[in-house]
Amino acid sequence: MARKARFCQPGIPVLLHQQAASDIKIFYDQVDLTAIQNYIAEGIKHRGCEIHAYGFLENQLWLVLTPVKPNAVQKLMQSVSRRYAAHFFKRHADRHPDRKSLWGKRYHCIPLEAEKYLIDAMCYVESKIENAVSSSSKDEVIAHSSFQQHGNPEGILLVQPHLQYQFLAETPSQRVIQYCKIHDDWRRHKHEHPITAAIEKQLALGSAGFIHALEVVSGIRLSPGKPGRPRKLH
Repeated sequence: MARKARFCQPGIPVLLHQQAASDIKIFYDQVDLTAIQNYIAEGIKHRGCEIHAYGFLENQLWLVLTPVKPNAVQKLMQSVSRRYAAHFFKRHADRHPDRKSLWGKRYHCIPLEAEKYLIDAMCYVESKIENAVSSSSKDEVIAHSSFQQHGNPEGILLVQPHLQYQFLAETPSQRVIQYCKIHDDWRRHKHEHPITAAIEKQLALGSAGFIHALEVVSGIRLSPGKPGRPRKLH
């Protein structure tokens, strides 16, 4: 069966998820986290993307970003995946002498209707990282998210505020307060089920009209199919 094409249209934000292979941790320490952030930051600059949120766990990474050039997301992930795999297997050769594939399945990438799901996607990613850290029994979990950057934009991988984030309030400090309230609500109530299902099935998140328009433009099915076999044509 042919692999499903992934959506990428300039100006349409996406939520992206990349999983490690089943028996591999992709981040062992801060050096690894610094490396992946450097590769993503360089890739965003040269490939044409704006990043709005991110999250890294020991075996996966999450990005909320908007491509500004055609095929920008695909080119970004090709570059980052290759460069980080080279870094990883060189640095951790003793742990992985056979140099198996670092990444698991192909990354999943779903388009978002910004007015409805951009802020939700940001909270989804950042709260997933924080929940994983707070619920872990380990002394130290290798993880990092963009949550602190919204009020203090500094570091290697800088987020670009989306227009929907700027709509939260009039001033930067008020936006941070408002976003933190939304984020805390996500952490308490775990509003992740529609997004999780969309990621797993690679479906768009948005209104019926939004999704239909994307399907017409891209030629990719982004809405759930009807159950059962297709009807025979006579």
